[in-house]
Amino acid sequence: MLILVQLMAFIGTVVGPLATYEVPGLDKTQAVFVACFVSATAVIGYVWATFLFRKNTGLISKLIGLSLKLERYYYATLWRYSVGTLSGILVTFGFLLTRHIAFIGLYGFFFFLFFIAWPWPSKVCRDLKLKGDEKEMVLYKKHTL
Repeated sequence: MLILVQLMAFIGTVVGPLATYEVPGLDKTQAVFVACFVSATAVIGYVWATFLFRKNTGLISKLIGLSLKLERYYYATLWRYSVGTLSGILVTFGFLLTRHIAFIGLYGFFFFLFFIAWPWPSKVCRDLKLKGDEKEMVLYKKHTL
């Protein structure tokens, strides 16, 4: 759902009714400043979210009980995806303001990162450092052994 929010915002900005919107009074110097600020903020936000996600998964992996680990992992992943969505919307907003083509590439990069960071069972096992029965339960989606 989060990925659809940013995708709809971007499509609406690039080819939708906002495609012809012009920001009044934004000269070239201001456009460059806005582009740099928005790009840096989006990238720093995503890197920060990834760093905190890694830190949290390290703490989560030390908990006892698979259900508790998976519950905490779910909330950490949801938080990471929320920040990623905000970064994508920020890039869309930057494109709306400046109409600079680099924002399309940056948006594509963030969109690609969503699929790289998708919590596949093997990635969950690796992130949480699961071993033995816990790993088997996650990989093969077993409810009990």
